[in-house]
Parts: sequence; structure tokens; C-alpha cells
Amino acid sequence: MGDLKIFLDFVNATTSPAAIIKAEGDQLIVISSNQSLKDFLHEREIEGENILSIYQKVIHAQHHQKIDELQKFFLQSLKSQKELSLKLEDVALESLLNQNPIVNLEISNTPIKSDDGARYFMHFVKDNTELKLLQDQLKAQKILMNQAEQISGFGTWELDVSTNKITWSEGVYLICGYVPNSFEVTFEKGLGVIHPEDQPAAIEAMQQTLTTGKEYKIQKRFLLDDGTVKQILSRGTLIKDIDGKPVKLIGVFQDISDQIEAEKKVQDTLNNFQALVENVDGIMWEADAKTFEFNFVSPQVEQMLGYSAQEWLSEDQFWINHIHPDDRSQAYTYCKKMVDLGQNHIFEYRFKKKSGEYILLQDRVSVQTKLGKPDRLKGVLVDINDKYFQQKIEHLEREVMEKSMEGEVTLKEVLGLLMFKLEDVFPDLKSSMLRVDQGRVFNLVSPSLPTAFIEAIEGEPIGEDAGSCGTAAFTKKEVIVSDIPTDKRWLKYRGIAAKFGFQSCWSRPVFNKKGEVVATFANYFSESRTPRPIEKVAIERASRLASIILEHFSDLEQIKHANELNTFINKATNEAIYEWDMVNDKVYWGESFERFFGYVHQGDFTAEDWRKMMHPEDVEDSTRKLEEFFIDAEKFKIAEEHRLIKKDGTVIFAEVIGFLIRDKENLPKKLIGVIRDITETRELRKLLESASQMAKIGGWELDVRNMELYWSRMTKQIHGIPDDLEIDLEKSINFYREDFREKVKSLVNDCIKKGNPFDFEFPITTYQGQEKWVRAMGQAEFFHGACIKIYGSFQDIHARKLAERQIEQHLQDLAKSNAELEQFAYVASHDLQEPLRMVTSFLALIEKRYDPLLDEKGKTYISYAMDGAVRMRKIILDLLEFSRVGRTKESKKSVDLNEIVQNVMKMQKQAIEESNTKIYFKSLPQVNSYHLEMEQVFQNIIGNAIKYRKADLDPIIEIKAESLSNFWKISIKDNGIGIDKEYFEKVFVLFQRLHSKEEYSGTGIGLAIVKKIINSLGGEIWLESEIGVGSTFYITIPK
Repeated sequence: MGDLKIFLDFVNATTSPAAIIKAEGDQLIVISSNQSLKDFLHEREIEGENILSIYQKVIHAQHHQKIDELQKFFLQSLKSQKELSLKLEDVALESLLNQNPIVNLEISNTPIKSDDGARYFMHFVKDNTELKLLQDQLKAQKILMNQAEQISGFGTWELDVSTNKITWSEGVYLICGYVPNSFEVTFEKGLGVIHPEDQPAAIEAMQQTLTTGKEYKIQKRFLLDDGTVKQILSRGTLIKDIDGKPVKLIGVFQDISDQIEAEKKVQDTLNNFQALVENVDGIMWEADAKTFEFNFVSPQVEQMLGYSAQEWLSEDQFWINHIHPDDRSQAYTYCKKMVDLGQNHIFEYRFKKKSGEYILLQDRVSVQTKLGKPDRLKGVLVDINDKYFQQKIEHLEREVMEKSMEGEVTLKEVLGLLMFKLEDVFPDLKSSMLRVDQGRVFNLVSPSLPTAFIEAIEGEPIGEDAGSCGTAAFTKKEVIVSDIPTDKRWLKYRGIAAKFGFQSCWSRPVFNKKGEVVATFANYFSESRTPRPIEKVAIERASRLASIILEHFSDLEQIKHANELNTFINKATNEAIYEWDMVNDKVYWGESFERFFGYVHQGDFTAEDWRKMMHPEDVEDSTRKLEEFFIDAEKFKIAEEHRLIKKDGTVIFAEVIGFLIRDKENLPKKLIGVIRDITETRELRKLLESASQMAKIGGWELDVRNMELYWSRMTKQIHGIPDDLEIDLEKSINFYREDFREKVKSLVNDCIKKGNPFDFEFPITTYQGQEKWVRAMGQAEFFHGACIKIYGSFQDIHARKLAERQIEQHLQDLAKSNAELEQFAYVASHDLQEPLRMVTSFLALIEKRYDPLLDEKGKTYISYAMDGAVRMRKIILDLLEFSRVGRTKESKKSVDLNEIVQNVMKMQKQAIEESNTKIYFKSLPQVNSYHLEMEQVFQNIIGNAIKYRKADLDPIIEIKAESLSNFWKISIKDNGIGIDKEYFEKVFVLFQRLHSKEEYSGTGIGLAIVKKIINSLGGEIWLESEIGVGSTFYITIPK
């Protein structure tokens, strides 16, 4: 196998699943395979096995048809000398049932030559699952974009440079308030619609374009006949001939009046909003610089602290007396020192609200001097209480997470730390966590609760009235008990609660990944009250963190399994997993590193080695982002994208995700994460975003549990709202026109309650008051039987709706015009027959009476005149017949096509016998039509088949029928002279002849009559033909 060595080396080196297989009889045996293929198939050893048997083991039994496809593929490979490939879509693999079991695979066999005469193949497997999903999304978006392009449009114009002739599209007429095409546009008329003040600038811009060839672009006003002024954006492009000489200037007009008005309103709103924010940002105050006696406090004091301005000003030393005792001396001393120095300053302290609660304030003080000495103090008090607690909560989360990652730590130690830290942030609460097992609660961690209280509730059953924790576990909802002595849910436990002074208790259920309640997180208080907003946020985040910790410490078996799974992921994934020991500057890689980058690194891997693998243009920016991330003590996760260079020189876009662990001094200690190749995904994402923008399609999502609504940027643009404007479900429904709102509410409610998807097209009124048609689609996502969110898309279809209305009007106008033309043709052809009969009669009399007096030339002239009159009469009769199509007063009835063909054969008996024509038909259907018109159809087509026959061949005509879903499809095939492809459409045009009257008689109206009959019945007619072979006419008739 020496000659196979290069192929064996290639298989072992490639990161794609691959093997060398050998043909033995009707089987393909695995000679050698790489680790990627074994990992993918979840098999340890596959050498020596039939490749088909291996796939039979790993493909799910329900997908036996995929095995059949594989068997055929391998048999084809044995017979072929070329590379063959097979795509297996939506196939389930036994090895992936715990992940995503449905995958899309591409399998290929490439023959390779060998000196030993045996047949070998290189076998490759490629997973196209994610690529196919993105391609499907891109294809859908492209279809939507093409539809949007077909129906979108502005008013277009064209200027002939040599003649100054202007052409407008119908859109320009409508913009200018005129009926489309109601007059011919002249240069003076085109210039006249421009506002007189804007005309010089428009002419100058046009002259500049004609001179320089640059794009013509100008914003100007149109002054309409009724005095209306419209803001117009005009753009144009100069077209030159091959000599570079200007020929035409073509472009578009866009009415941007509403857009400009909307932008003005938005700007006014933003200005007003900014002014409002500046006026309510904290408590404005003024005081004496020497005595600190306040003489002004703004009204916001009542909203922020609960005091009226009068209460503040009337009490002596109010400010200093309400500072927290622990902060009072320091705050006063610092402020006095800075005032004496005449320096503006900012400081923080806790301040007592009227409710008795302390909040953290930031005091921003401006010192105003008089004659060089401090005279007045002006400042603003800002509530930074929430920011303070947010920082404390984030520090708590970070410290607890770091503790949970220590090697020998226990679950109770981590949860105990969480409880102590939460009680440190909120000193008046006592935290407790109970485990839920088989419908009862058991203490897990309750560091500050009395032992007797814990023993009293140990093992108690959960239920609707089982205290705060038992009720929360039973209902799977948060339970807020603000007054234990009066709440019926605490009836059984009031005594033990009173014994230890508990007046209120708030409890939240803690769920595992399966959505099951595994614990409760409770907080006890010695006073009756409900949660403050910051307490609610803190408790929610703490309970969520507790849920994560419980999952992490579920049991030792799960930890072991997680480690094994991590090892498998390192081997199987195409993502590079890393751990950076920042203290010693060493980076540890998983086994996937070699497959990801294409080489094995020798020795210790450092941050400098990593920088060498980065694209030179990205090093500086990426290094700066990392340094900023490490410096910010509040951040612990980073996700960024930059380019990396693989061993083979390939440049890829990589997504680098890392989780940072800090030490006790909050300095970076470790960075753990993954690197993912997003090159193809990034390109597809760009295309998808571009398609969304072009098709005017936006997304939306409603969090049903929290009733929080998200709109994408495009959805906000469709509704005309600013990007920073918050929106909720009620406000979003109110955008719809009033007569559609109840219907929208009903569809949304059905989606939430029943899971029914919706897809509707209704009008909305935008933020600026403009009516616009949109298409809204939505579907629900359920978890454990409850709807957790609904999501979907919005599309601006206003232009399409306008186009549909215009098309409908055009169709009505066209139908009316056609009816009038048909009536005219009918009357005209009928009235022409009488004088033609007179001409024919007199020519016949002349020929009869004066025949002896006429020479041969005179007789020839009489013959020509008689022949022309006869043909004219035939044309008039055919034209009359053409005009009658669709005007019959006969009702449709069931018509037997077998009988129709037999009648036509009787009428064509002489021609059939003379030409020895054979007509074959069998079991033709009965159709809902008109008997006479069906005879005309078959009479014309069969007659043409006989007329246009070959001179040396007897005509053969075959008539067949095929049943479609809503139509009968009839084919009439002949072996005549055939028709050139360029005339396939022309043969159905009135008076269209392909031959002279000397070659073949006729008027050229027959097939036009046939087409009109078939179209009037709602069907279609077309043909296929080949010169010298024959023609086949196809017609469809509705059932």
C-alpha cells in the first residue's frame, strides 16, 4: 500500500471526517479512517468493517429509507470511475440523540489509483446542517426582496438632451396632481412645476451634470396648481453615446414632504424631551455659604424624599439632621472644607426619607463667591441608590460565582455565601433556601433563621395555603406575603412566625433546566411590607443565581458526566476551547485546537503566540478591547470578532468568547472560553440583514411572562418611531387603524392561549399620522404547556397595496375598452357584408353578360376581382365570428369532447378522405363549456393539421386528455410540416399568416378565434413544434 501513503496521510491530516475504503466484491471495506470520522459516528474502531454496515448502526431505525439511498450510492460508486456524492437531508443519528438529532450530510466517494490493481476510494462526510438552515433563510429573504422590488417605485423622468423633450412616468403626473398622461410634457411645463424660487438652482444643477457627468441630485419644491407645495428629492444619471456625447438624462422624483415633516416633529419631540430631562434630574437647592441655611428647594423633593419644600425650609438644620448618623460628621466636614476653599465639589451620603428609609444621594455643589469670598451655594441632589445597590448585587454575583468554581467547595458553602452577602446588602432581611422533594420542603441553607423555626417547617407538605414557600413551590409562582398575621396562606404557621417576630415573607420558586421546581428562595422580615423595586430586582437575580448553582452542584455523578462530556466536546467540536492562566501567561487548548488551526503548537503557548496568529490589521484594536475589558472590574464576559490566520495561510473571521475569573483583589486571574469560525455565517448574516433592509421586513418578540415587547430597528422604522422610544403591547396594537384593533387583539390572544399562528395584512397609522399597510406574522413558543413568548415579522407592503389598486383600476378600464372594441368589430363586419354582396353580384353579371366581349386580360381582371371579393367575404365572416366569441347567450353545459371530434370529422369528411388522414382519440372527457365554441376549437386545429400536411406523408392526428387538479389538459398532435419556434406566439395573433395564399388558403383568423374561446373559458393554449416533425397544440379547460 505504499502508493496509497499520500492519501492515508491526507485522511489523517484533514479535520473533516474521512476514510480510505476498498472495494471487495459488492462491499466497501474501511482500510483506514481519521479520528474525526470515528468521533462523528461515535464508534471507536471501524477498520475492516463494511462502510454500509457502519452507517446502518448509527442512522436511526426510523430513517431506513436513508440506508436504502446509501446502499444505492455505494453500488453506484463500485460501478463508476468518477467521484460521486450523496446528500442525506433531515437524517437522525443515534450518536446525536442527546443533542440535535436531525442533521444534513453530504457523503462523497473519490476513486484513487493503486498499483496492486485493487479499487480504493477516499470517503468524506460533511455536516451541512447549519449551512442549509442559513441558506433556506437567505432564500426566503431573497424571495421577499424580489417581491418588494417588483412592486416598489417612484416617479421617473427622462430628458432628451438634443431635443429638450421631457417624458414623465405616471408616478410623476400623480405627484404633480395631474391625471396620468393627460398632456404631453414640454421642457417649459416640466420647469413650470418647480417652485419659482428653486428653478435657478435646478437648472444650474442640471447644467453641472451635463458638463461634468456627475450625478444629478437636488432637493427642491414643486408648486402644484392648487397651491400645494411638495418637497421633492430629484436624482438623475447622464447617459452618453459611444463617443462620450451626452444623450439623455434619466432619473426619479421622490415626494419627501411627509418625511421632512416627520423629521421636524421628531426633532421637536427630542428637544422637548431633553429640556424635560434637564429640569427633573434631581432636587435643585440653594443655601447660604456661611450658615448652610437653605432658602430654596425644588418641588422634586417631594417625589424623591417624601417631604414638601415647606417642611424642609421651615425646620432648622433640616439637611444636617436627616443625614445618616454614620455619615453626618464626614459629610458636613468635607462640604465645609471645600466651601471655605471656594471649590465646587461632589460627595455622597445616606439621607433619611419621610418613610424612615435611608437612600444614597449624590450632592453636586457649586460655590458662588462675592468679593472673593464664598457667598451662595447652589446644587442638585441626585438619587444614586439604585446604582449603588446594583453595584453591590453585581459584586455579590461575581464573588459567589468565583466561589462556586473553587475545587473543593460544597454546595451549602456556596449557597451560604450567597445568603450572607444578600443579608449584608439588605440588613433587615433573613434569607432561606428550602429543597423541594416529593411534594415536601426541607431545609437546604438558612444561615440566619432560628433552629427551632427551621425544625418546625421541616418536611411540611406544599400546597395552596402552605406558607410562602410551600405555596410558591405548589403554584410555581412568586408569593409575596406582606402581613403574615392576616394572610390565610400562613394560618397554619402564624404561631411559630409570631414567636420569632416574622411579619412578612416573600418566596420565589427555583426551577431546574427541565422547568421543575427543585427549591424555594425566601426572605423574612420583622415588619409588614412589600418589596421595594431594588429589593425585587436583587431577590430575582439572587434566586436565578441560586438556580444556576443548584444545577452546577446537582450531584457528583452529573459533575463526572459533565467532565466526560467536556472531553468529548474537545475531541468532536470544530470550535477551539481554551483556558488562559493570566498569572503565568499560559494558554491551555483542547484537542480541537489542532483541527481548528491546522497545526500543533510546540512548548508553552503564551498571549504573544496568540497575537502572532491574529491578522496584523486586527492586533491593535483587539489588544485595546482586551485591556479595557480587564480594567473594568464590573465586567466578567467578553465576546469579540477578529481575523485569524491558520497554518495553511487561510484567513478566517473568528468569534472569541471568554469568561473572566478574578481573584480576591478583583484582578484578572483566568479567561476561559471558545473560539468559533464564523466566516461563512458572518457573510450570510450580512446578506440576510441587507435583504431585510431592502424588503422592508422587521422582527418583533413579546415576552409573555413579563409582557415586554421588543421591536427591531426596521420594525420601528416601519412605524415611524424613534429608536429610543419604548413600546408595549397595548401601544403597538393602537397603531392599527381603529376598525382593525379588535381583530388584531383577538388574533394575538388566540396565538398566546391556543398557539394559533397568524398572518394578516392591515393598515396602521404611523407615529407621524400617516396611514400605511403592513403585513404581520406571528407564532408562539410554549414551555411546559404555557406560552412564554410570541414572535414574528413586520413588512411594509404599502407600495404593493397601492400598486394592486392601480392594477385593479387598469383591468377595469381595459375590460371596458375591449368590450367596446368587440362591439365595434361586430357592427363593422356585419355592415360590410351588404356592399360586398353587391360587388360580388355585379361582377357575376358582368362576367355572364359581357363574357363574349371581354378579352383574356379582362377576364383575368374579373377573376382577380371575384377572388378578392370572396376572400374579403371570408375574412369578414371570420372577423364576425371572432367578435362573437364570449358574446353567446347560451348557458354552459356538459359537452362530450368525443362527440365534438366525431362531428368535426363529419364536417371534414371530404378533406380527410382526399388526404387519407388518420385521427386517433379515446375516452375524451366531458367539459363544462359551449357546444358550438368547442366545435370551432377542434374544427380549426384539426383543419390546420390536415391543411399543413407533408406532401409525401399521410396525416396522422392524435388527440389525448389528461386530468389536472382544476383543469382538463387536451393535446392535439400532428405529423405535419411544423412551425418555427419564433412563430409560437404569432400564430395566435389576428390575421397572422406564415405562408402565402398561393401555398395555403385561409385568412389567418382561425387560431386567433381558438385562443379567444379558450381564454374566455378561463383556460390557456400553447404549442410545441419542430420543423419537418410536426406540431402539438395544448389547451386547458377548467373542470
